[in-house]
Amino acid sequence: MIDVGSLNPRKSGGIAQADVPRDVWLEIVVHLEAPDVLSLQSSCKLLHDALREKPVWISVLQRGCVRDGVYFPSYPVTEMDVRRLERAALGPYRLYRLVESRSAHRTILPA
Repeated sequence: MIDVGSLNPRKSGGIAQADVPRDVWLEIVVHLEAPDVLSLQSSCKLLHDALREKPVWISVLQRGCVRDGVYFPSYPVTEMDVRRLERAALGPYRLYRLVESRSAHRTILPA
């Protein structure tokens, strides 16, 4: 995942996030994974508002479906709100973390 702190231009002396056009941020999001979009969304109010829109999360979910081989039309995206879209897009990552946490605690029994 990306380190949102490294993207904070106020800390690095670069341009302010408000100086970057919104469509540029949305173009950046096209190349991010769902957890990274969520992380970027929490970096400031401007990005939170811009990335909390339904088309953003539909796009994130659609890319995840392509990546994971999931049939995208199986999601009723027109009926889903942003929270449900976000949850669906983050589902594979939550499952992976769950499996990883369970496998780390596995006890190997002697034969």
